[in-house]
Amino acid sequence: MQVVFMTSNPFIEQQKIDMYVDAVREICTVQLWDLSRIYNRKEKVSDQVQEAVKINSCEELDQKLKQLIEKDKVSIVTNITIPALKKIYSIIKSCGIPIININKEGLAAWLGDTASAENLKEENRGNKLKFFLKKYRFFRSVINGIKYPHVKYDYLLSSYNFYPEESRKFVKIHQIKYDEFLMAKNQDSIIDGKYILFIDAALVGHPMFASSVNQMDRNEYIESLNRYFRMLEEKYHTPVVISSHPKANYSENDFEGRQIIKYKTPVLIQHCEFIVSHYSTSLIDAVLMKKPIKVLYSDSLLKSSCRYCVLMGIKFADLLNLDKVDLAHPEMKDFSMNEQTYQQFTEKYIVNVSESGKSNKQLIISFFQDLSK
Repeated sequence: MQVVFMTSNPFIEQQKIDMYVDAVREICTVQLWDLSRIYNRKEKVSDQVQEAVKINSCEELDQKLKQLIEKDKVSIVTNITIPALKKIYSIIKSCGIPIININKEGLAAWLGDTASAENLKEENRGNKLKFFLKKYRFFRSVINGIKYPHVKYDYLLSSYNFYPEESRKFVKIHQIKYDEFLMAKNQDSIIDGKYILFIDAALVGHPMFASSVNQMDRNEYIESLNRYFRMLEEKYHTPVVISSHPKANYSENDFEGRQIIKYKTPVLIQHCEFIVSHYSTSLIDAVLMKKPIKVLYSDSLLKSSCRYCVLMGIKFADLLNLDKVDLAHPEMKDFSMNEQTYQQFTEKYIVNVSESGKSNKQLIISFFQDLSK
């Protein structure tokens, strides 16, 4: 069976990891298709996957899919969202190809939608209606039926089905970050000594915010972080290390000489003392590793183009009874962690308890073995 992995933006190494490309490659023939030109996504990335084939138009996509189905059984795995999938959905379905969604962002989207619906007084009139309707499955189903008629994933592989109206069949696995957690448990620390970890969310520099209005002041934001980091270091006599987001672009001087490290977040979480962060999917690893967490926010962030991301962090903190730190007026409370709350969250949203003895890789391989039959 041929499995084609598709992205709507430039195909980067992290997406290859998140969609378990190498695991599927063990049992199927795999191709990686970059559809960023179809979606007019022009951002430059430093870690683009070289084997990814760029598809230039819907016509080329149609032609290539028809060539594939003449030779073999084909499935598509994608992290493309339902609104964007509408553009190519009829092309894929005209070829009779099933669409499989493997996406780590389900929890993040739900956190953001829920938090926004709970803070409607801060939204403009249009957003108030949108978030109110998105709060209820019935209204979401009606809206999706009108805006994206018949556009659904055939299979959703996830640890929790936050949006049942978007898929025909739900296959419960662990959260996509789970295998990173398993691997990090056996890795040695890459930092000498103790450290506090800042998990970066690229609130400045991320392409999704690049063309937004209401962008935050970059210098003001980084200075507020540095001010808080200095306070942490003084209180705990422990350095802060920066786990940089893959799409962030910091200079050596941005964080006053502190170590800035990319692509090592799971092992950095494994060996750190405490964590400070906005919302990041890497906080899943932190919960699995039982690390004390503080979530960062400020009024200026909540009024900027990053509002949605900051609200995700606040909602995450509320679910896990985590301290929230206002960067404009930080209070230096001790770090703490409620193990029972972490465990309940893990069992509900992160782990398929009935398959706890298996890795995500094993569950995903098993799915494709069944599908190929």
